[in-house]
Amino acid sequence: MFKHMLITTDGSPLAERAFPVALEQAKLNGARVTGVMVTDMTPYYMAIEVMPTGLDDLQKALHTEAALAVNKIAEAAKHAGVECTTAVEDNPQPWRGILDVAERQGCDVIAMSSHGRSGLVSIVLGSQTSRVLSHCSIPTLVIR
Repeated sequence: MFKHMLITTDGSPLAERAFPVALEQAKLNGARVTGVMVTDMTPYYMAIEVMPTGLDDLQKALHTEAALAVNKIAEAAKHAGVECTTAVEDNPQPWRGILDVAERQGCDVIAMSSHGRSGLVSIVLGSQTSRVLSHCSIPTLVIR
């Protein structure tokens, strides 16, 4: 049914809990996976004057963290016997970065966790999962 699954992470334990479910579905379908994390520098632009490091150093640090996060997907995929590649994407809108990677990689399904925020917290922080669901043209597996 599915040939190429995009598995997203934000580096959180909740995201990691979704990996086994997503990888089980990938294995059942004989699909390969791409693990992705989207980094966003926007929150740091306003604080650059008081930061002890420059934006280049900060971006390298964010990419290092993101690489560690997507490598957890790769390790889980290896353990599950599923072919996996990884990607780190820069985009001030993480949901858009997820969709961009899915399109570039030719993914036919996206798997992601949902933090389950509601009320004011959801309005203030937004929901990347909701935005992916609203703008995505391919099936999306939301894991809670």
